[in-house]
Amino acid sequence: MKTFDQASIVKATICTYSMQMEQAKSFFQTWQEADGVQCLSILLKKQKIQIHYDVKLVDLNTILEAMTASRIMVDNSWLNRWRLNTLRQVEQNVRDNIRHVPHCCGKPPK
Repeated sequence: MKTFDQASIVKATICTYSMQMEQAKSFFQTWQEADGVQCLSILLKKQKIQIHYDVKLVDLNTILEAMTASRIMVDNSWLNRWRLNTLRQVEQNVRDNIRHVPHCCGKPPK
């Protein structure tokens, strides 16, 4: 069983269109055991992919490239583009929070 630092996990739902069973199987087999993927589910009837991943090991662009390689088309509506851009911002915030070194509260400012 994989263990992950919960502070670096991002949960994403990616909307697709015209995803077929063969494409979904190809993507699932490639990514279900990939490093950095905590949870992966494909909702074929709803045309969605739900994935929980560690941003230290995987990023959204890599997932989208893998979807393209599996011939899964990402929904290009304005709402879905907004969601993907928001997800990229969440990824960046998580990365920034991981790198942050807290200051000491008892130390006087310089």
